[in-house]
Amino acid sequence: MSARLVFAIAFAIVFLLAGETGRAASVELGLGVNYEYFSYQEQLASPAKSTETAVFPSLVGLARIYVVNDSYLQLRAEYATNIQSQYSGTALTSNADVETIDPLAFQNYEADAYISLTERFYLYVGYGYRHWNRFLSGGLGYREIYNWYYTPVGAQFWFVKDPGFEFGLDASIRPTSNGTIQVITSATQPNGQDSQMNLGQTTGYKVMVPTRFRYGSWSLLLTPWYEVSSIGQSNLVTNSTLSPQANTGILEPSSNTTQFGLDGVVTYTF
Repeated sequence: MSARLVFAIAFAIVFLLAGETGRAASVELGLGVNYEYFSYQEQLASPAKSTETAVFPSLVGLARIYVVNDSYLQLRAEYATNIQSQYSGTALTSNADVETIDPLAFQNYEADAYISLTERFYLYVGYGYRHWNRFLSGGLGYREIYNWYYTPVGAQFWFVKDPGFEFGLDASIRPTSNGTIQVITSATQPNGQDSQMNLGQTTGYKVMVPTRFRYGSWSLLLTPWYEVSSIGQSNLVTNSTLSPQANTGILEPSSNTTQFGLDGVVTYTF
């Protein structure tokens, strides 16, 4: 069963439950900022290396539709650009050290269906999309654009759920699918060849500690979080610019990414 089908079934269950009650759904809209630490490391044989670290804010948009028994559908968008990252790596052909400050941009879109089993305990499934655009500025430089989908499957438990204050724990696994990377050299190098590869599928996880302060229809959501994800090795493709020798090619190696941060969103419920 595909990830999109699983999410569609959960989405339909929540709406069917809403139809059973005949109760009008409430809608919560929010806007905020996520501030995070990002660390990326490719799995390469020494002395080759490729790591990237950055600390940056993201703009966050949030929408929730609440239905029966506080089950809800959540849509979340996150956008960050003009990020300055510290890149530490080696040249493709010589393994010479490369230390640069490189620009990054991220976009993340996720939809989740939360089903309330009790007043304090929820199960959820979702579907998300991640876009990562980075420029590697060593030498003439070239651009890499990553795109992949993922399926969060998790549980949420609220230790405290009072009218003015809520405090809980949220944990999910996040298998990836349909990932690609575009390597673009034509924009920076004479007669540069562009390539696209398919990324291997992996499974990451994310842990969050959601906290809500409620003031009438207004809420402040503060969520510390920690996430570990990875990219699986891609297929091998030819690229006459980055690997000009005969019978050679390029591939995206396996990599690990660690992220953690604090999410702050102000919401209003209609």
